[in-house]
Amino acid sequence: MREQTVGDLALPLKNFQEVLHSDSLRHAAHALRANHGLPLVVMRHGAAVGVVTERELILRGLQAEGAGLSVSLHVSDVMAPVHVTITEDTTLAEVLEAFAGGVPALPMMRQGQVVGVIRAQDLVRLLAPNEAQPGILDRATTETKVALSSPIWQELLYMLAEAGI
Repeated sequence: MREQTVGDLALPLKNFQEVLHSDSLRHAAHALRANHGLPLVVMRHGAAVGVVTERELILRGLQAEGAGLSVSLHVSDVMAPVHVTITEDTTLAEVLEAFAGGVPALPMMRQGQVVGVIRAQDLVRLLAPNEAQPGILDRATTETKVALSSPIWQELLYMLAEAGI
């Protein structure tokens, strides 16, 4: 039996906005607000190179003094670099491994174009079992014998706690 892929999960793709790596933090803050806090995909020369969430903006972009946005910083200074993008053919194990690397969201690509963003918490909601139906992770592990390493499980538990699940 083949391993489950992102396409099998029917993940809800989030609305997203693109920003350029050279855009100002002020522009990113406005874009985050307009996008209801959903991650921004950072583009450079037509390729997705990072994501910006409210967390990156707050932790890396706000000045210690006065809590104002630094006018000298750009999106590229605060973004979480994305070294991996996903497609419908990306396996569940590969997605979990990418999130274990600390990236807050992954751009979803189709034919070289960004078509959405999947956050770790979106995946966690699908993986977490409920009473009515076992979680996707339980089924994937049982049906496909996916062997997940201990650090990935620890990261999932961390993401569950952080998401308040």
